[in-house]
Amino acid sequence: MCIEFTEEQKILRDTLRKLGKDKLERLTVESDRADKFDHESLRLLKEIGIFGLPAPVKYGGSEANATTLTIVLEELGYFSPSMGCTLIGHLALVRPLFLGGNEFLAERYFTKMAKEELGAFCLTEPEAGSDAASLKTKASLEGDEWVINGTKRFITNGGVADFYGVWAVTGPGKGADGISLFYMDRDVKGLSVGKIEEKMGIRGSQTAEMIFEDVRVAKEYMCGGVGKGLKLAFEGLDLVRCGLGGFSCGLAQAALDQAIQYMKERHQFGRPIAQFQGLQFMVANMAMNIEAARALKCFASDMCMRVTTDVVQIFGGYGYMKDYPVERMMRDAKILQIVEGTSQIHHHIIAKNLLS
Repeated sequence: MCIEFTEEQKILRDTLRKLGKDKLERLTVESDRADKFDHESLRLLKEIGIFGLPAPVKYGGSEANATTLTIVLEELGYFSPSMGCTLIGHLALVRPLFLGGNEFLAERYFTKMAKEELGAFCLTEPEAGSDAASLKTKASLEGDEWVINGTKRFITNGGVADFYGVWAVTGPGKGADGISLFYMDRDVKGLSVGKIEEKMGIRGSQTAEMIFEDVRVAKEYMCGGVGKGLKLAFEGLDLVRCGLGGFSCGLAQAALDQAIQYMKERHQFGRPIAQFQGLQFMVANMAMNIEAARALKCFASDMCMRVTTDVVQIFGGYGYMKDYPVERMMRDAKILQIVEGTSQIHHHIIAKNLLS
């Protein structure tokens, strides 16, 4: 499949690629080893306008389409998976704001995006992951304000975001039709950061518990109307799922490139291991799968896990050591089968569409 990029898209891709080679690649290794949020990479990406790309032109953004965002995520998947994950947590708030935002919300939060402020998508809870309709966080109307109480879990950008999209129950007993979406700033009274998660991979991106204790927001901070929140959440996730395919391909390509270089340099039995047919077939299959995956998100994330695991295998004992980046790539890849809908949920959606 061949997709022709515009000149602007090519310039953006090349800019990211240069930044990746010059700085992001090194910063990714450093943040992974330190298990700390990669503030420097975030700063560099803000300088080139990454987080403002999807905002409408009227608010200072570029109104980037899904193809452009996927290009960005593929490059970040290659050089900086943690920042790719950070961007995904931000992008998931874009489409809900387009579809459900009133003029007040649109102007306030699209303008924040255009200024490179970072958002966080607060849906998941301790007892509500794939079953998003089981939320326990509640919002009660008191006069002209909604009062929100509850806890969110596994929130990408939690504690480092400038603003939050928060889903809460406004109609108890109504299931999916009783959930609404609110936008709020980081400094709203009653919002605090709980546990900062220690993750297997994507260690340069922060994942945190967010606690809401009598958080008060005015009525105009509700997005889409009462009971419309869950539909907007799925709209937001649909956008980033496209980008996750690109993310997966970028990370898998980075691992494959490492394998090819290593196979040319590593000698066994008097010759480069690149001459062994069994390994040749492995990298050929990886390349074919990466190319095929550029059109399929669910396939892409599973493919990325297979490719990074096989690349570690090619490196043998060295692949298990931190001297090479491939062990980190394998750890980073695992989240792609979980975040923004597990692979099993995607299979369920595919089967439901086939059988309906």
